Amino acid sequence: MRAVTPALRVVLADDHPVFLGGLQALIRTDPMFEVVATRPNGTAAL
Repeated sequence: MRAVTPALRVVLADDHPVFLGGLQALIRTDPMFEVVATRPNGTAAL
């Protein structure tokens, strides 16, 4: 049996909503990643 690799959990932060949404959509197409949160800037992400 093959071991299941857990998804890499990521938080995305960017001050441009269109870029942030596009990046989130792109990353969500890859099962290797799990977007757990998006934030409007780095301070909010921390």
